[in-house]
Amino acid sequence: MMSYMTSAERIACRMICVRRAYNSIYNGGMIMAELIKVVLDTMGGDNSPGEHVLGAVNAVKEKEDIFVYITGPEEKLKEELAKYDYPKDRIEIVNTTEEITCHDQPVNAIRQKKDSSMVVGLKMVKEGK
Repeated sequence: MMSYMTSAERIACRMICVRRAYNSIYNGGMIMAELIKVVLDTMGGDNSPGEHVLGAVNAVKEKEDIFVYITGPEEKLKEELAKYDYPKDRIEIVNTTEEITCHDQPVNAIRQKKDSSMVVGLKMVKEGK
């Protein structure tokens, strides 16, 4: 039996990880900055990568303490980002060349498609980026 996820659950799965990185620079005993780093796999779900890129753009426009790494094909992501006005220093494209499709077996996809947006994003989280 196959279980199906809601749209919100799929998006939550795509937000590979949100991690807080605390800047260790102090000014008079106060932390200068607190930064939330997000790795976002832009190649999953409906209307990708457009909707994912829009979400990243909205996040960095609304919150000054967010930095987003977006993983996926660089040319597609640049094309999508060009549609918006946003703080360019807070979104970074991480180019990937492979895509995991709905026809791929999950374990095989992770093992065989090392340069997919999901695998690259998970590796970034593992390495603490």
